[in-house]
Amino acid sequence: MTVDHLAAESFHSAVEKALGAVDLVAGVPCSLLAPWLRDLDTLVPQHILSTNEGEAVAVAAGARLTGKRSAVYLQNSGLGNAVNPLTSLAATFGVPLLLVVGYRGRPGTSDEPQHRLMGAATEGVLDAIGVGHTVVEDHDSLLAATEEAAQSVHKGQSHAWLVPKGVFEKQRTEPSSGTLPNRRAYIELLARLRQGHDLSVIATTGMSGRELESIEARDEDLYMVGSMGCVPSLALGVSLGSPRTRLVVLDGDGALLMRLESMVALARYATVPITHVVIDNGAYDSTGAQPSLSGGVDFEGIARSVGYPSTGTADSLEKAEELLNRSLAATAPGPHLCVLKARAGDVVPVGRPRLGPREQGARFAASAVNAG
Repeated sequence: MTVDHLAAESFHSAVEKALGAVDLVAGVPCSLLAPWLRDLDTLVPQHILSTNEGEAVAVAAGARLTGKRSAVYLQNSGLGNAVNPLTSLAATFGVPLLLVVGYRGRPGTSDEPQHRLMGAATEGVLDAIGVGHTVVEDHDSLLAATEEAAQSVHKGQSHAWLVPKGVFEKQRTEPSSGTLPNRRAYIELLARLRQGHDLSVIATTGMSGRELESIEARDEDLYMVGSMGCVPSLALGVSLGSPRTRLVVLDGDGALLMRLESMVALARYATVPITHVVIDNGAYDSTGAQPSLSGGVDFEGIARSVGYPSTGTADSLEKAEELLNRSLAATAPGPHLCVLKARAGDVVPVGRPRLGPREQGARFAASAVNAG
């Protein structure tokens, strides 16, 4: 039971004490860790924004091999992505790391459906791969965790701090300024343009799916929860199983970067036209608007190199309307990329999908079977 909030500064001081010093931190954001993540750029010499958790572990392990004290942050939903390099790299080479893990779905607490199974399994997974762990929920447990982590690292073993909901005080993300449209404006445009088209939208986890459902809930659509980055691959499977279902993939920059390889298979195996919309706001809005790495990425160039029949980028609603209309009318088999440049931040609060994942899945499956 959390009895008080931890300050980000005292939490980071504990990280430094556990490792002796902190030279590098790498990771993928979690909303439970947002107050600490906000100041990392000023707290550590090197802060590496990673596109997936396995990458973060590998970067931190590489730095540790050169004598740098390294830590990794992630949400426990991404622990599966980290297991391979934790076992076959860090443990095998004797590279100790401190893992700071947002503990979603902790047993005995209320959380979203996608976090329940991994929440129940988190401590068992860490036990199975030989990573010690401590739940950090107040100042007293932080002191104990610091000592336990220091001992583990001294022995050449990794250690995880599991940070549940409410340990840090929750922050509100303010909309960013600028002339770019916000995400919701683009989704409202897509909802309008789809009228007259017999198609289904599969929307990525995070804000995009939740906003689409709040604008226009349809049986033919699927609003993903969890499985970050997997929407293009899911859409490929749907298109192969139900080729008469015309699909729009509603993606985000952070999600696509986590599974960038999905573009290769989508281009190679898609046998029908698929509109692949990427709303690129340069941030992970659902976890606190931490920056993504999309600013240096040429999504169009990548798409063309792997075989997308058409690509385009828009930075206004007028250009987006033209681009989306062209893509929705495309007849060439394969994915057609529409990158929509947006500003970060939520404009209006958005709730969770009204139906649970299983009800959503059954509804969508029935629609796809009828179409196919």
